[in-house]
Amino acid sequence: VFGGTDPVTGRPGYRNAFAVAFNKAKNLGAWAKVGAAPLTEACLNSEKARHEAGVDGDPLVAMLRNMQLHNDTCCLLLRRRGYSADLLSAKLDEREAQTNEVTEPNTKERVEALAKATTHGERFHVTGGSHHTSDAMFKSAEVEVKELEIGNMEKDKKSRIEFERIENAATSILENNNQNAAQLTAPQLKAVLLWYGIQPKDMGKNNAEMRNKFNSIKENNKGPLAYQKWTTEDEAALEGLKNKEILLADTALGRLKETRKREFHAAFDAMTPRDQEVYLENYKHINYGSIDHFVVIRDLVMV
Repeated sequence: VFGGTDPVTGRPGYRNAFAVAFNKAKNLGAWAKVGAAPLTEACLNSEKARHEAGVDGDPLVAMLRNMQLHNDTCCLLLRRRGYSADLLSAKLDEREAQTNEVTEPNTKERVEALAKATTHGERFHVTGGSHHTSDAMFKSAEVEVKELEIGNMEKDKKSRIEFERIENAATSILENNNQNAAQLTAPQLKAVLLWYGIQPKDMGKNNAEMRNKFNSIKENNKGPLAYQKWTTEDEAALEGLKNKEILLADTALGRLKETRKREFHAAFDAMTPRDQEVYLENYKHINYGSIDHFVVIRDLVMV
């Protein structure tokens, strides 16, 4: 197979059959013939390939429908002459083209699934091949921004709740010991110093150093670290953000539209009264959404 010398007979000079059959030129030729490279799907043009009528772009749909028409005509003629034409009747099963989209259009599920998709294939699977300028595509781009904001709020919530716990522990210790550092144990001193913003590495190596640190804080009238408690209003804001549906106005496209509106108003306000009258008069004859409408808005904003 791979050429060379026959190990049994010792006869040399055999060609490498594998290299001949599967060289670069032969492989490229075979791939082009079936439509693999370049990707033309040429194999679908073969009469040996399975075809289903109703699929757009199928090269044999017209031929299959023509065959169905001839069969219907011939069977009708046979029936009128008294023959059992049903034995020769054939029925072409036309099927509608179906997509494999796993989400419904214009839903929160589709937006979230698109946000998680990282490849073109994954996006195609989610949408069934819908256009990349659909509303869901623009909304999905905002999911990461929303999740980042939620993550920041979650971190803030965790730190504020933790500091409230530290505050409650420290105030309880001080109230039970009449603010007397001499009565505090090492764990108690650490809890109090932490409330005042002293990090463990700066508290001291032993009880005496920690007591001196606390007494110094009291002598200098230094207060504990200030913070804002996590409130029910904060929790409601966090839950509201989690449950908030992303609208088109929240996307880059929506923000661009709002920017264009402001630019339009600024340009219109900068016109003279006469120019405004002329513009409004011309605008009456333009259909909203037409190409003329776009040109007018573009020219006005670019003034």
